[in-house]
Amino acid sequence: MAWNVAAYVFAAAALIASVAFAAVMMRLSRSLSRWDRLAEGVVRKAEKALDESISFAREGRAAAELCRTTVGGFARLSDGARAVGDAAESAAEAAVYIASFWRDLATLGSAPPDEELNGAESYWTAIARTLAENLRKSIFGREDGSYRP
Repeated sequence: MAWNVAAYVFAAAALIASVAFAAVMMRLSRSLSRWDRLAEGVVRKAEKALDESISFAREGRAAAELCRTTVGGFARLSDGARAVGDAAESAAEAAVYIASFWRDLATLGSAPPDEELNGAESYWTAIARTLAENLRKSIFGREDGSYRP
């Protein structure tokens, strides 16, 4: 009879152990299911954040391209303004040379007779040469005649 009682006690202990194991497995299954749902939520949020960051990167790239285009336009505008400034400077220098020439011409008085030039070029030829020389200097600006940028 002692063996029967021992067998019943052992069977009851095995039953209690298996019920406890089943309860632990159920709790573990519920916890894993909860963790799985949490992981899916984290994955969805991560995908949404990644999509937003990709969209932000595209907008940033478009803004950078727009800034590059704008800066390039300003650079071309400044080049044009510099060219206009150079042209205005050359025109002002030409006006100064012409005004100086006509001032000198007005202060010289009347033209001397051609025979007083002792075989040199005539008075009007000298004036034309001086005018052409001053105009060349105002346009090209260098003694060798090369263009001044």
